[in-house]
Amino acid sequence: MQAVNVSTTIRVSDATRQRVAELAAATGRRMQTIVDEAVTAYARTLFWESFEASYAQIADDPER
Repeated sequence: MQAVNVSTTIRVSDATRQRVAELAAATGRRMQTIVDEAVTAYARTLFWESFEASYAQIADDPER
């Protein structure tokens, strides 16, 4: 089965739109790609922050 790319509109500030446009121009990449990769990177960051916090909590627990 082939994946279907669906696009939608999201609201961002004018400043954010300008920054994405500048990044796209500087890298030769599509604005959609810049946003997709930024969201993926942010999700990865949140995952690892949560993982590290949980690990620290377990490591600090003398019962484990």
